[in-house]
Amino acid sequence: MRSEKLSIPCLALLLGLAICEATSAQQQQAAPSNHRMASLGSTDSAFAVERPAPAERNPQYRIGRDDVLLITFPLSPELNQKVIVRPDGYISLQSAGVIRVDGLSLREVVAAVKKAYAGTLHDPIVDIDLADFQKPFFTVLGQVGKPGQ
Repeated sequence: MRSEKLSIPCLALLLGLAICEATSAQQQQAAPSNHRMASLGSTDSAFAVERPAPAERNPQYRIGRDDVLLITFPLSPELNQKVIVRPDGYISLQSAGVIRVDGLSLREVVAAVKKAYAGTLHDPIVDIDLADFQKPFFTVLGQVGKPGQ
């Protein structure tokens, strides 16, 4: 067998890598199960970034201008209506006035509509569906065949 001598700096480097790997393995075992550690190209835990698991990230659609909402009252069908979000972010409700919905999720809009109808209906049941929404667009200007959206 051939015997190779390693210099002291090489031994220190190998020992340091072994310690880093052992520390990283211990931290991964000790990390909560609902979080992931995303390393940034290094085994050193100082560079690890904690990110929530996909189940925790729950992006919800936010109501915007020109969205069309279908508001239904299962127990009071005479109040069912289809409304368009105005450019100022408000909707007009039949027998309840106007409420601001721009930037709200559908759940938050349901709560706002229930609050608006609390004076008219006792504990209203409200269903809101997004009938139509503003599609993403981009604007083309300059020397093109058809400038615009």
